[in-house]
Order: sequence, then structure tokens, then C-alpha cells
Amino acid sequence: MSNIQDTILHPRLVQLYDYWNAIRGDRPMPARCDMDPVDIPALLANIVLLDVEHAPLRFRVRVYGTAVTDSRGADLTGRYLDEFDDSPALQMYISANRQTIETKAPHFLTAQYPDNSCRPSYFHRLGLPFSKDGSRVDMILVGFYRKFGTFQEARPEITADRVPLLMK
Repeated sequence: MSNIQDTILHPRLVQLYDYWNAIRGDRPMPARCDMDPVDIPALLANIVLLDVEHAPLRFRVRVYGTAVTDSRGADLTGRYLDEFDDSPALQMYISANRQTIETKAPHFLTAQYPDNSCRPSYFHRLGLPFSKDGSRVDMILVGFYRKFGTFQEARPEITADRVPLLMK
């Protein structure tokens, strides 16, 4: 596995990756039963846990952290991602989930988008695969941190080509 830690741009997501990697051990992916939320209390508000359904491929929100709920303005627990609008952000999330399933490996992204009030913001997202049988991804643990402002203002040393702009 390549050193994804070098690409993760948020310190809390590095912590989440380190935790996932520790419970994974020598396996390609940990199982959900390996994870104990008590081990990561400072990260829970920014976590989404997705059930992966394979036929057809769908993502059901099992857990939707309070900070993610505040960022979105709604609690999506129990709902499917494909029930929402066809926004560029949603398509990026679904694409990232598919990549996590296909590679059976962590996937990190940062993107910038304006919200409904025309106040620009950006987010960091890390998807981590889980598997009961060690070969088929059946859950994805997502860490999500949203910040207001532009990413280039916050991190000018990061080139703009690493942070796509999502349009409304």
C-alpha cells in the first residue's frame, strides 16, 4: 500500500487513518467488529459510516456524525446517497466511494465548493474500507472535515490542481 499519509492534508484524518491501519494489522482491510468508537472519541463527530450494497451498488448511511450533520444541515442517517440531488459534490462522494471499493484501499480527497449562501468552503474527506471476509468491501468509514473560506488562502503552498472546485 502506498504511503497515503503523505497525501492526507488534515491532521485528524491522519489520526483516523492511523487508527484504521492499526486495527487492520496484516490484513488488506479490517472488519467493522474490529472498530470500537470508544478508541476514537475526538473523531466521532466528523465520521460517516456507510453500508455498501453491491447489487445494485448503493451506499446507505449507517452513522452520520454531528459535525457532518451541522455542515450538511440535515441528518442523513438511514438514507441512501443516491436519494439526493445530482450535485457535483454528491457525484464526487459517490465516485470516491467506488474508488475505495475498487482499490480496497483508503481514498483521500480535498475539494472546494461554494455553499448555498455563496460563502466558499472546502472539505477534506478520507474513505476507509472495511470487510467481513477480507476481500469484499461491505462498509466505508468516512472522515469529513469542512472549513469555510478558500483552501488556497488556508494552504497557499498546495497547488490549485490538487483541490478541484465544485460548482453549484
